[in-house]
Amino acid sequence: MLKSKKKSAIIVTSSVMGAYPYPGLTTYSAAKSFSSFVAEALNFELKDKIDVISYQPGEVATKLLRKFNTDSRCISP
Repeated sequence: MLKSKKKSAIIVTSSVMGAYPYPGLTTYSAAKSFSSFVAEALNFELKDKIDVISYQPGEVATKLLRKFNTDSRCISP
């Protein structure tokens, strides 16, 4: 039986907003924090079989953040 030299990968998109609890966005922040921790756990468990990458983009000025005071850290879409 030939072993394939190809390796699979899982890419999890999270957000830096999962690192801090934002008032009014608790559910969103919690979901992003959860996805980051799941990616980290999967990376640990599957490190010899599958690459697991957690992508955590920064804040983007969207309708979700409109009601909050956005500063220079936010980028425009």
